[in-house]
Amino acid sequence: MGRYRLTRRGFLQASALLAASTALPRSVLSGDGAPPATAGAVFYLPGYRPQRARYEGIPLSHHPDFTEGIPAGYEGPRTMVSRLAWNGTVKRRVFPLKGHQITVDRRFPLALFNSIDHPAMVTFDRHSLALDRLLEPHAEGFVGGGHALFTPDGCCLAVLERREMRPFTGRAEDHYGAIVLRDPISMQVMAVHSCHGVNPHEIRMVDDHIVAISNYGSAGWPVERGQRPDPFVVEPSITLVDLRNGALVEKYVGLDPQLEIRHLAVDGRGGLLAIQTRLVAAQQEPRLAGGSGRLYEADDTVDYRLWFAPAPLYSITAGERSPVPLADPMDQRQGQSILYDPRHDEFIVTYTSSHRIAVIDGTRRRVKRVIETDRLGLHYPRGLQPLPDTGLYAVSGSWRNIHLFERGTHRPVPQGVHYETWFGHSHMSVI
Repeated sequence: MGRYRLTRRGFLQASALLAASTALPRSVLSGDGAPPATAGAVFYLPGYRPQRARYEGIPLSHHPDFTEGIPAGYEGPRTMVSRLAWNGTVKRRVFPLKGHQITVDRRFPLALFNSIDHPAMVTFDRHSLALDRLLEPHAEGFVGGGHALFTPDGCCLAVLERREMRPFTGRAEDHYGAIVLRDPISMQVMAVHSCHGVNPHEIRMVDDHIVAISNYGSAGWPVERGQRPDPFVVEPSITLVDLRNGALVEKYVGLDPQLEIRHLAVDGRGGLLAIQTRLVAAQQEPRLAGGSGRLYEADDTVDYRLWFAPAPLYSITAGERSPVPLADPMDQRQGQSILYDPRHDEFIVTYTSSHRIAVIDGTRRRVKRVIETDRLGLHYPRGLQPLPDTGLYAVSGSWRNIHLFERGTHRPVPQGVHYETWFGHSHMSVI
């Protein structure tokens, strides 16, 4: 028997580990403690602060091995892309833009890195990350809107562009953004449609030719009211637009005109669930958080002059519009990413500032559960994607790491954690 002696503490620890592993279905476990099979998934994550990464004592933002595509003399913002194959291979490249979301598809060799509030976008080779070309908005006065998508039929890359931020003119129409349809290979502009909303951000397919767009609704503060760091919200909305002709199919203005509408997902029945955001001046934090009776972190994902206050989700189903609040308002701060899981008829939402994941019943639009991700070692959850051909989904922390969860049960996968630093991001893409 050797000299090993089983103590009561050791027995309890072993029992707990055995229970945790046997509680998970065999489909998400592989071999002898190896990471679960991910069907060759490849992850793409922006890095908002490449200057915080170092190689050979030099910030990646300016290291020649990572900045081949940045023109000489360029002095604008720089954003990094990290490409992770789940086997651990990581490639990184820094690009000349204020990047936000990466749109990538296995059908096409190029990925689009859309910017947000910046007049430059880039395309790059999705394998090597080599820069393909710099793209300008379709017209003067427009900037990147953050998100894009490849259409299901493969004909187009639909890219959101915003109007440049300027003081509110008194007419919402003066601030409407655009849907720019580009050829997915040549990136030439094929058509331009109004998105019929102010400050568009995320775009999702509703059916073969209709898209849903979340529009922040925020413009610059009117000149007569001075400048403030918190947004001036004039018309938050969700618009449904026909890509064939640009026709406005439907428009849903927010129930609370002070809440930006930033992200959304579509269920299999044409219903919508959107993330609303309340970004306020930091001086309002004591009033809005007072009485919560809980300890929470000061949020370092936002400007020190601002604070993410609680905001409910916005549900649209069968023509009915309603808020979907969580039981504890402090759990619903800075909703970031949202997806719909058709297999289990659930919406999944990450809340960055409160370190939470919320699961919403897709039919009844009721909160099923709230997961405290900080207790799992996942802080500031941001990116959220299902893994292709598996029963899993992935959640990325704003600064580091990716955790896997089982769809339906939402149990964390014990071997499903990849430890890597991303240097700040909002969304993750997976193919």
